Order: sequence, then structure tokens, then C-alpha cells
Amino acid sequence: MLGILAVSMFPPVSLLPAMFQLFRDLGLLNTYFGLIVAHTGLFLPIPVWILSGFFASLPVELEEAGRLDGMGFFRIFWTIIIPLSRPGYVATGLIVFIFSWNEFPLALVLMPADHMRTAPVGISLYPGEYAFPWETVSTATVLAIIPILAITALFQRQIVGGLTAGIGK
Repeated sequence: MLGILAVSMFPPVSLLPAMFQLFRDLGLLNTYFGLIVAHTGLFLPIPVWILSGFFASLPVELEEAGRLDGMGFFRIFWTIIIPLSRPGYVATGLIVFIFSWNEFPLALVLMPADHMRTAPVGISLYPGEYAFPWETVSTATVLAIIPILAITALFQRQIVGGLTAGIGK
């Protein structure tokens, strides 16, 4: 866990020149696969850190009860651990989704083509010929926030359960 925490302390901006050159050499610039790989690599320490604490709060007695009932490791994992962990997965997934959705420098460097821009990059680089188009940029910003609000409203109960797991122990 300390190794994961140490890796996550590097600011992503300091990795951009090397990532740009690597992704250019691999032909992953302006591809969704390249952006997914970059976001996964940069944001993976966050869910590992959050979910390790969440899994530590699950009672070991449930796993032992599954073993007493004759379940194997994978059956215990699929029938006991995964259903109990759903709030943690939802809360962690939403946090990582928001980080990834709002990430600017990585998307700016790895997706230089106009038609491949993410929402934050596209909104910030929206051109104005003689004046800055405040109305258009404000409208685009509100529209970019709607998916996050919809997902948060849809999974509100699981998010609260995942964020408050283990408090009473």
C-alpha cells in the first residue's frame, strides 16, 4: 500500500512529456484507447487505496461462514464479498469518474485533434473571433455537469453507504 501511495504522489503533469512521447511512438495519440490507458494508470491508486480500506471493514466472520458451508474462494468472492462491496464500488467509481471527467492536462496533450477533445478541453478552447463567448461556454459547462449530477442522483444511496462504511466499528 505504501508503494501505491508513493507512486500516486507524482503529479501527473510531470509525467506528461514522457507519456506524450511514449503514446506517440505507440500510435496511441488521438485514440480513446490511449486516453483510457492513461487515465487507468494515473487514477488506479485512488480506487486501490479506497477499496482496500473498504474491504478491511468487511467482517471476516462472513467469509468464515462461507467456508464452513463448503464454499470455495471464488464462490465466497462472488456470492458474499461482491454483493457486500457494491456501495464501495459505486462510491469509488463515482469519485474516479469525476476525477477523470474533470482531468484537463492529460486530455489536452494526448488528444490534440479538434474532433477528439474531451468536454473540459473543448469548452476551454472554444474560439471567439472578437470576444469571448461567455453564453456558449456557460451553457456547455452546465451541459457537461449534467452527466455527473445524473449519475450521482441515480446512485445516491450506494454512494452514501460506500462513503460511510465502517464508521460504526
